[in-house]
Amino acid sequence: MNISALNPFGYEAKTEKGNTYKKTNAWTAGLIGASIVQESLPYIIKKSKAKAIAKQFSVGQMMPEIIETFSKIKLPPKYRSLAVAYGITLLTIGDIVSGRVLDRKINKKRAAKADEISQNPQKA
Repeated sequence: MNISALNPFGYEAKTEKGNTYKKTNAWTAGLIGASIVQESLPYIIKKSKAKAIAKQFSVGQMMPEIIETFSKIKLPPKYRSLAVAYGITLLTIGDIVSGRVLDRKINKKRAAKADEISQNPQKA
């Protein structure tokens, strides 16, 4: 694996026709970064009102409540922490999939444009 492929700001890649274009991972990195901030805020914030607001936007903090609502049972503390981890895992997987789909769309357009420019240099 090419280590530069992990760069969220882009890296040089080649199309199937051998033309160079700038490939991106910006959406994937951005969504994962936003989720890290979103999920860590309830643990960082000290004030009770702000902490309550941060918990309302945290998928990990909402997951035990969602499970308790639908199953109509009270989760023990051990299972509440597992539910928090499950919520964070689902959020991360969703971010990776969504980010990769969006990045793939952008990269496909950039590759097509690089091939088009090589065919017709006047459009550059």
